[in-house]
Amino acid sequence: GGACGIVGGSVAFAAGRGQLLGGLLLTVGGWRAIFLVNVPVVVAAVAVSWWAVPRRPGIVPATRFDWPGAALLAVVLIGSAVLVIESRHAPATLVPGIALLAVLTFLFVRRELRHPDPVLQPRFFANRAFAGSNAAIAASNLAFYTVLLATPVLLTRRLDWSSMQIGAALAFLSAPMVVFS
Repeated sequence: GGACGIVGGSVAFAAGRGQLLGGLLLTVGGWRAIFLVNVPVVVAAVAVSWWAVPRRPGIVPATRFDWPGAALLAVVLIGSAVLVIESRHAPATLVPGIALLAVLTFLFVRRELRHPDPVLQPRFFANRAFAGSNAAIAASNLAFYTVLLATPVLLTRRLDWSSMQIGAALAFLSAPMVVFS
């Protein structure tokens, strides 16, 4: 519970303050600065995990990793993102894209139900508490990130705001989310 609280608080803090930092980075260093700022964070994370994660030589997993399941999950997730992004430019791809994603999702779930150690265990969703809490988290994230992603686009296109102005506005607007999360 404590670890989940730390992660949840960190995510809320980052979501609330990331816009201001992102706006500053875009203003000062351009769009490439958004990616370069992650390099020291990744290096620090790898160093900490190298030090903190215990080494257990000789332990062999009972089952092999589900590479085909992981690949199917990646295709479904990437396909969903591409469909959402690109269907606006090519509306004729929407219905076939949804049908293809439904088939791929069905194949993924069928595979995961048969694998002894699946990437995602679909049987967990039979538990009402698990399914309900995941649905609530998904709805919350959808609302939260729709606002955080759509607002900059609207402010840029409609009001011609700069990256720094948008970052400051979003940091101000998301402050209550950080305080009350």
